[in-house]
Amino acid sequence: MGGDDLTARVQRVLEMTFGVETGWEESMRATIEAGMDTSGDGAIMVKRKYESGETAGFREVKVPYGALAEFIRQGLEPVIDGIVEVLEETPPELYEDIFYRGLFVTGGVARLRGLNEYLSSRLDMKITVLEEPHLSVVRGLGRILREFASFRQFFRHHVTF
Repeated sequence: MGGDDLTARVQRVLEMTFGVETGWEESMRATIEAGMDTSGDGAIMVKRKYESGETAGFREVKVPYGALAEFIRQGLEPVIDGIVEVLEETPPELYEDIFYRGLFVTGGVARLRGLNEYLSSRLDMKITVLEEPHLSVVRGLGRILREFASFRQFFRHHVTF
């Protein structure tokens, strides 16, 4: 479960609920912009392709943040369940460190507006979103490649070079 799953979910919701067929990029933009805001204050303008007789083009449809945010929250339930499950199985000394430092959220999903507040309230824990979270995996892989000798022990069964 991750950002692509949420984007696909929003893409289906836009199509089935609002009659808006969007591309992947437009759906991703809507997901990030709507975020976790279920208050209903605000809306996103989504471009909608239409064809009418000889006229074809785009028009914008106003979609309330709250409508998308509720579906996004439902889509995050498996992630939250997974976090809780991992924390329940975490050794006490590591759990204590996590409890005091909090969780660090990375990846594209971390860009969702209001995600850290939502997760913090659901998990009763400090949540920190990294700066440019969507680049964290690439940066981490780059570091591993630059300093491979330091990380080699973690790859002993998977790397043949």
